Amino acid sequence: MNFGTLKEKTYNRIDETDYDEQIENIVEGAINQAYMELCKIDKRISRAYTPIINGVATLPDNILEIIKITPELDSEDIIEGRNIITSKEGVLEVLYNYSRDELVEDDDEPELHINLQYALINYAVYKYYLHRKKEDLATVALNDYQFSIAQYEIKKDNIEGRSTTIIDVLYK
Repeated sequence: MNFGTLKEKTYNRIDETDYDEQIENIVEGAINQAYMELCKIDKRISRAYTPIINGVATLPDNILEIIKITPELDSEDIIEGRNIITSKEGVLEVLYNYSRDELVEDDDEPELHINLQYALINYAVYKYYLHRKKEDLATVALNDYQFSIAQYEIKKDNIEGRSTTIIDVLYK
């Protein structure tokens, strides 16, 4: 699903037919807010080769979490923000989880598992109903959002060979 489809499916769920810039901003903002959070759950891995220049290696802008650095850092190496201060020379190979760019254009595709793409819609519906002060409907949409995440976690655990139930995920 692309960004345009996500917005369209959200509008269909909330039954918003008239164009309203404020509602559009709420829906787009909510989709992107959830997208940034869900990227931390559906982690993607990248590799960077970072040259060490004058004792400093600068990590990529989109880094969320370092998985491995080769050659390994030791106690004398210092990570300060996105910089690694080191006495090593050459290039560091950095394996890391990365963040994704916000969705802007209608044809932008979220880099997420399909279950989590539906969670984006549920979260946007939740934010819309909060805006409209429809607390009961907002609660239902929030539960749908959390359920989508739980389903993803169960599938992920099953693939990794762990035994997890919906109760385990929802109440951890």
